[in-house]
Amino acid sequence: LLHIRLGLLLLCSTASSGACPPSPPPKSATAPVELGGARDFALLAKDAATSAVGATFVGDLGISPHGYVELTGFALNPAGATTDPFSTSPQVSGLVYASDYGGGTPAMLEAAVCDMEAIYFDAASRPVSSGPS
Repeated sequence: LLHIRLGLLLLCSTASSGACPPSPPPKSATAPVELGGARDFALLAKDAATSAVGATFVGDLGISPHGYVELTGFALNPAGATTDPFSTSPQVSGLVYASDYGGGTPAMLEAAVCDMEAIYFDAASRPVSSGPS
């Protein structure tokens, strides 16, 4: 069985979506990485996410700009398009959000994905450090 319990698993391509503001300059190697709106997600993806049989995710799951059809293997309830702001899955302890769900979900996910891109570029641009002394 695969059990994923991470602060945040980012499935981010290196290309920016173009909808996000420019990332701020990099911080020192030891400064904490600010997660912003991405902090509530156990898994946040831009393109697709597939669950293995028996996998569990502790926290929320989100996908944007692609929609719920790119989430495979999660047994979503409801299983199709919904005007609700989220769906659920027996494999996810939190809620499942997709950009084609209702309410404020698309805007919330767009902000979370922008934060995810900023996290990636911030961490990738930091100087290499051997860690605290």
